[in-house]
Amino acid sequence: MSKTERITGDLTIDPTGNFKVSAPIVAQSLTTTQRNSLTAINGMIIYNSTLSKLQAYAGGAWVSLH
Repeated sequence: MSKTERITGDLTIDPTGNFKVSAPIVAQSLTTTQRNSLTAINGMIIYNSTLSKLQAYAGGAWVSLH
């Protein structure tokens, strides 16, 4: 992208890949078992419904965000 683009009414992405939203972001809700079956990559974010925690995959492991 060579300029700032509005992808939907709620999401804007600038040329460097940064984004901003004007509405709440809802993470995918998964159980721990479902999460463990993912082929995870660093930067993934999910809501773990087993633990009631927002989690991210970082450094090769799932971490809870507090």
